[in-house]
Amino acid sequence: MKLPKIKNTMTSFQLTQLNNELEKQNEMQTKREYELLILNSELAYQNEQKEKRAAELVIANIELAYQNSEKEKRAAELILANIELAYQNKEKEARAAELFLANEELLFQNNEKEKRAAELIIANKKLEFENSEKVKRSSELQLANDELAVQNKERTLKAIELSELNLKLQKAEVQREKLIKEMINRNCDLEQFTFMVSHNLRAPTANIIGIADFLNEDGISETDQKEYLNHLTTSVIQLDNIIRDLNKILQIKRNSGNRNERINLTTLVNEIFLSIGELIDSNQVRIKPDFSEAENIMSVKPYIHSIFFNLIINSIKYKKTNEPPLIHIKSHIVENKIIISFLDNGIGIDLKKHGKYLFGLYKRFHTQVEGKGMGLFMVKTQVELLGGNIKVLSKINEGTEFLIELDYKP
Repeated sequence: MKLPKIKNTMTSFQLTQLNNELEKQNEMQTKREYELLILNSELAYQNEQKEKRAAELVIANIELAYQNSEKEKRAAELILANIELAYQNKEKEARAAELFLANEELLFQNNEKEKRAAELIIANKKLEFENSEKVKRSSELQLANDELAVQNKERTLKAIELSELNLKLQKAEVQREKLIKEMINRNCDLEQFTFMVSHNLRAPTANIIGIADFLNEDGISETDQKEYLNHLTTSVIQLDNIIRDLNKILQIKRNSGNRNERINLTTLVNEIFLSIGELIDSNQVRIKPDFSEAENIMSVKPYIHSIFFNLIINSIKYKKTNEPPLIHIKSHIVENKIIISFLDNGIGIDLKKHGKYLFGLYKRFHTQVEGKGMGLFMVKTQVELLGGNIKVLSKINEGTEFLIELDYKP
């Protein structure tokens, strides 16, 4: 604070007054500073309170913003809910209209039912009358039924007698058909024997007679005699072979009553395989048996052995020249029958041309293969003697399959 200039001429009193004045001013200034200090503290406190209030207002604003966001979401949900309610109200109005129509229909149906009930009452009264008549009639029918029961009992007894008679007739018919089949087979056999006598036996016999007549002539040279004697020997051997074949067939017929025995097919094939081992090896034959479904059968073993043997030999004889024989032998069960299949990859046969004569005696269809035409004839004869049948499937150059069907007795 700038002090006024005081002249040196001031008195002490004046100085004293001046000092007092200065002290008062200093006290006032101090008091003023104290008031300012208090005022500043108050202002600082108010500022602090304002900052706290501002922070609270910021938090409150954030909370209000969040609440507004929630209110907007809720408003959107309420709008959707109002739309849904409007749709439901519309559906309810439509349903109410339908229910009104349904009620009208029900009223109409109730009226119809009341009419029908009145009609039913009338009908029931009529039925009551008819039932009373039926009761009367039922007593009459009961008497008639009792009479019919007696008659039915008599008819039942008669039907049983007729059924037993029919069974006997059916058995007789089966036996008759069996006898007819046997007679047909026997006639076929007789035709074969007639063929043998008239043709096969006649040819060598005629040769023998002709050679004998020629040898009885005079002037025959020794060379010609030897040549004709060789021809004679050939004819005699041929005649002997035919007689042997005939004897073999007759022997089979005589042995048709052989007893059945259990035969293991795998063992049977192995026995045949061993008996013709050299032939198997030289022709590189592969035999693939599959008896998983039926390995054992009850039958006449010599016949089954002969059938298997001849069919295996047949497959080897009629093999392809450029391919080793492959023979599949398989068994399977169909109802009470066993089917045995022999399938090979041989040259096959034209069944359209030769099928009718395939199992004929002395029938041969491949002249490049040695044989007499006895094997398949023997197979068919033995299969039929066992009560079975045989059929063949074949295509040229695609192989042959023989299917044998026999009664299955495991």
